Amino acid sequence: MQTNYHVNMDSCFAGQIKYLRDQGIEGHIADSTIYFGKGVSAGTVSPNSGNTGSASMGSVKVPATNSDVFRGIALQKHTEQAYPFVANTPSGHYVESETVDVFRRGVVVVLVTGTVTVDGSTVYCTVGANGGVFTSDSGSNLTVPTGTFRSGSITLSNGDTVADLEINLP
Repeated sequence: MQTNYHVNMDSCFAGQIKYLRDQGIEGHIADSTIYFGKGVSAGTVSPNSGNTGSASMGSVKVPATNSDVFRGIALQKHTEQAYPFVANTPSGHYVESETVDVFRRGVVVVLVTGTVTVDGSTVYCTVGANGGVFTSDSGSNLTVPTGTFRSGSITLSNGDTVADLEINLP
């Protein structure tokens, strides 16, 4: 039986659509586990490779190198609890072979690290083991085409650091 109730909820969570205006969302197949609010790049299955349904769009993965092709941001799915009620527990995720809702146009809440420059310089997506997190720090990260931070970063009760990111991919 639940005996502890969270009265002061965070204002958002990773992978949440921020504004309901013109949006672009595509379905892709996950190559591996992908957390809500992380950036994704083209995966191992090419688009239109004889597959049907979501697989016809190709697969996505967490970016491994800065030469990967950026595809968008993994959105929160409504069939899984996205709000992190437990401190230091990652937000929800997609598992391998599941259809990922990939956000390509609009404003969405994303996981961030390092510097977040609002309405500023280029936005990057980290690569490698902790790939898919967004930053204004270039390093050896993947450039996010058309990316612009629309808010500074905030830390949620579960420890996730998030910000609003606007993208406008074709």
